[in-house]
Amino acid sequence: MTTVLALDAAWTDKQPTGVALLVGEGCHWRCAALAPSYQSFLGLANGVAVDWNGTFHGSAPDIPALLSAAAQIANTQSVDVVAIDMPVATCPIKGRRIS
Repeated sequence: MTTVLALDAAWTDKQPTGVALLVGEGCHWRCAALAPSYQSFLGLANGVAVDWNGTFHGSAPDIPALLSAAAQIANTQSVDVVAIDMPVATCPIKGRRIS
């Protein structure tokens, strides 16, 4: 089994970061968990369902807690890969860019 913790990073810690946990077995992959913020992802590991109609707040990531929650949800010892969608720039990003 292979586990991938994927983060779609918000621009600041004031906005929520999306989190997904993918689990692969052979050629078959499934999304084991999906959450619109770090806190809601941590809640999933404690059996708290995401209220998709709720308001989500940003925060700084608690990396050990996220990795522990992902391993618990996937029922494995550890996460194999962490993928982060985050802009890398040599100058400050001051607004949205054309995609």
